[in-house]
Amino acid sequence: MTSIHAAILFFMWPVLASAAAALGPARVLVAAQQPRRQSDIATVAAAHARSRAQKFLQKSHKKKRVGADVYFVAEALDKLKLATAKQQAAAEVRYNLEQERLAAATEQALLPADRALLQQTVEATEESKIEEFNSFKAMYRMYYTLKATFGAAPTAPSCELLKCGEHGRCMREAVSTVAKCECKPCFEGDGFLCKPSSCSPTKRFTAQPMALHLDWVPLMEEVTVSVFSQNHLAIAFRDGKEGGRGFLMLGEAREADIKWGQLQPFSKNLKAYSPRVLVMPNRRIVVQFRDSPKKGTGYLVGGRVDENNPEKAIMLEPVGFVKGQDEATALVPLASSRVVCLYSHPKSPTEEAYGGAIFLQVVQGGSISVIGKYRFADHLVTHVAAVALRPNSFVVAYRDPPMPDEPADSYSRELSAVWMSMQDSELIVDPHPIVIESETKDMGLRDVSLVSENLFSYSYQSNSDRKTKMAIVKVDPDTHRMKVTDTPKELTTGDTPFVKSVSLPFQSLAPHTLTYLQHPNKSSVAETCRISPRGKISDCQEIPWSNTGVDSVTSTRLGDGRLVFIFGDTKKDPYYQMLGAPGS
Repeated sequence: MTSIHAAILFFMWPVLASAAAALGPARVLVAAQQPRRQSDIATVAAAHARSRAQKFLQKSHKKKRVGADVYFVAEALDKLKLATAKQQAAAEVRYNLEQERLAAATEQALLPADRALLQQTVEATEESKIEEFNSFKAMYRMYYTLKATFGAAPTAPSCELLKCGEHGRCMREAVSTVAKCECKPCFEGDGFLCKPSSCSPTKRFTAQPMALHLDWVPLMEEVTVSVFSQNHLAIAFRDGKEGGRGFLMLGEAREADIKWGQLQPFSKNLKAYSPRVLVMPNRRIVVQFRDSPKKGTGYLVGGRVDENNPEKAIMLEPVGFVKGQDEATALVPLASSRVVCLYSHPKSPTEEAYGGAIFLQVVQGGSISVIGKYRFADHLVTHVAAVALRPNSFVVAYRDPPMPDEPADSYSRELSAVWMSMQDSELIVDPHPIVIESETKDMGLRDVSLVSENLFSYSYQSNSDRKTKMAIVKVDPDTHRMKVTDTPKELTTGDTPFVKSVSLPFQSLAPHTLTYLQHPNKSSVAETCRISPRGKISDCQEIPWSNTGVDSVTSTRLGDGRLVFIFGDTKKDPYYQMLGAPGS
């Protein structure tokens, strides 16, 4: 301590010396000779009081500053929203001018190479526009979410502009049509901070007739579904009343029901067997079908959701791409508005049968252009199914039927799967397909669905055993080699007209699978199993989702976690049914 005082005096010595010189000769006062003044104690007390008052005022001032900071953030958010709106308006003008310029240049281009280059530029510009407007949407989402969190503006124009808490969900009010956050069932709070509460049973809705929404009631056959924009649905099916033509229906899933639009044809005057539908995040539509149950021509149809009416689709003309089709295809969505259509190519006078993949680009307006054609198998394939693992990779399941002259005890390849990926503008096929139950013959219906990252389920019907089984397959992220992680699980016994599955059926819980099927003269059921991180199957149980038999059915998971089944009953009347509380 002495050294510190010495250092202070050393540095302050010039100041003290200057002050001493200004005051004149030094005078030495002896403390013992000075009379003690009674006022010193009062002076010190007053000084302490003033110090405490100043500290109190400083604290009060700081508290006011904290309140002012909250308003400052709210005002800054309003300024940010205004600036974003100005930038968005300027971007719209810029992109409109660019589209007009490119359209004029495309019309004036004479060489095919120039037109192709301009088309690539149009697609690149469209992708750039989507990315920029997604950033605007993210900015608005931040604005409305922060305002709602502060309590300044608890609602937003739509759920796309709100990010709720971990156990919250976004709901739209029926009267005011605004969106707000609220806690999921079994939680309480404001939708941003939700705490566990007493839990009510999971909601289970009864089947709802779709005829209540329609101008005429179709005979629904071979229905399929696609989800887009979280809780919007597109279904495609063949109408037995309208000469077997194909129709689309768009709908929005709400709290307790689905609001459906009217039927819209997609196959023109052609019959539509085994239709498949896919709606991409940018709301471009791809539909595939064939015009005859046997030896039919496969068609592709592009389109888009109407910008002004989300319940209306604008569909283009069907375009044929392959002949001699007997079976359903599979559509897989990929990044950058690309789609792969997987199909069984028949034998022709000039080439042998093979498993084909047509690589598509869906451009602005819904038009489809072919990037290339590939083979995922150099032999006849049947029962094709596929599921996307990532935005640029997927798995194809298929049956490699035995040759007519093969011995009865030969190696079976009837449960096969191969990994494929998109790299730039090419499709890559892994040369090492996996085979499940190589000792068993006569395998029939099948489906594949995503369980978790690099893990998928392979559900199938063993006709020889009359059993429905399921295997879990893991894909190595580096080598892309596949292996079965557990002994195939027997789900049920007996025949079934369909075997289908849903990807990530209970995303908020541990990984599960969900396979739905139907025994003769019984109601349709779903089999769900828990899957460990290592791919082990356990805790399988039956869920009786339907109280009636179905003729055709499709199912999917909505963005809020609910499962939706859409089906035609034994009379082919259209119904839908939702399972599970939102977010369950």
